[in-house]
Amino acid sequence: NWQGADLIFDLDASHKEHDPGGKDCGKFTCEKCLSYIKAQTTKLIEEFLVPDFGFARSELSVNFSGNRGYHVHVVDKGVLPLGREERREMVDYITGTGLQYERFFYKDGKKNVGPKPDDGGYHGKFSREIIRLLKDKEFAGHLNRKLRKEEMVGRFIEGITQGNWDRVNIAGREEKFKEIFRKLSLKFADTVDVNVTCDVSKLIRLPNSLHGGTGFSAISVRDLERFEPM
Repeated sequence: NWQGADLIFDLDASHKEHDPGGKDCGKFTCEKCLSYIKAQTTKLIEEFLVPDFGFARSELSVNFSGNRGYHVHVVDKGVLPLGREERREMVDYITGTGLQYERFFYKDGKKNVGPKPDDGGYHGKFSREIIRLLKDKEFAGHLNRKLRKEEMVGRFIEGITQGNWDRVNIAGREEKFKEIFRKLSLKFADTVDVNVTCDVSKLIRLPNSLHGGTGFSAISVRDLERFEPM
């Protein structure tokens, strides 16, 4: 009888990151693709698995797949009995499936109240992403001419940290923020292999074995930040 299955996230770099026109980088993975997917793997751990799901870093094992990405194993007996649907729910959360922009804001009188950077889940992620983007002068100026002035940017960021998104009046704000929200929710859509996580009987490449297509070694990564697979 089936006893359980490891919880594994398989992240692979899409050739779209290498070339928006759809040209692949060839038989061997390039440094640009590997740098991108390493950053995505770090985000999966630091923005989802640890803060949102509550896994300890000591319960996570990261392996270079030997090809285009990484496998993140959750080493916790509590996840072994999870079925396909429970694993699907986790992937849906990570890929932002079903997120609705309208649920992030509400009216308090005439004031628009929205998420704060210290909120949990996607509310905090969205507000932190806006704050990060506002520090880019080109983005801030495109959002609104008022935000070309640093003091106005600071005023807007201060409002966001308090949940007051009306601190600076921005014309067409909803449509502009909806586009940012859409990109945020799709951030992992092309990189996390849903089938690997949900399939409770799928085989996964063993660390320290050779990948037949590239000849690279699939190895356990102790320090992801410093690891250079090339």
